[in-house]
Amino acid sequence: MSWDENKLIALQLGDRKAQEQCYIAFSPLLYTTILKICDSREVASDLLHDTFMDVFNNIASFNPQFSFIAWLKRIAINNTFNHIKRQKTALKVIEHIDSTPQSATQSNNNLLNKLLYQLPTEHRMVMWLFIVEQYSHADIAQFTDKSESYSKSIVSRSLKKLRCHAEVKKHGTY
Repeated sequence: MSWDENKLIALQLGDRKAQEQCYIAFSPLLYTTILKICDSREVASDLLHDTFMDVFNNIASFNPQFSFIAWLKRIAINNTFNHIKRQKTALKVIEHIDSTPQSATQSNNNLLNKLLYQLPTEHRMVMWLFIVEQYSHADIAQFTDKSESYSKSIVSRSLKKLRCHAEVKKHGTY
């Protein structure tokens, strides 16, 4: 579904149909982004709702010179990060590897998820934004209200931790 200027204008005028179309068009993408960062379907659903409320309440501040989807993602990621800061979500660790045969894509996605979930939530978020969403360190610094060096440091330390974990697992010593 394309999102054009007329739909944006209708959205800015508070048109309920435009709001519904916006939700239908973008909620799957935003939900996935939120879920990958927070790892809770319930929290992701709540944050998705909050994101769209923020979008509809703040649509007047959208600058059409920029990408609408990037603006939506920024709101979703900011809401998710703020939730994480408030909740101080605990570290989650993958306990076992599923041995069922899977396609290469599913296997790669599972591997990425398993690697990321070995990191504390805030580190996982920075890694997700940098590796998957391909945001720059400057963008991540804005999302987190930290410096660019914070983002670079988190990426560096997280990669080192994941390499060490892989080496330990490879050699079978814990």
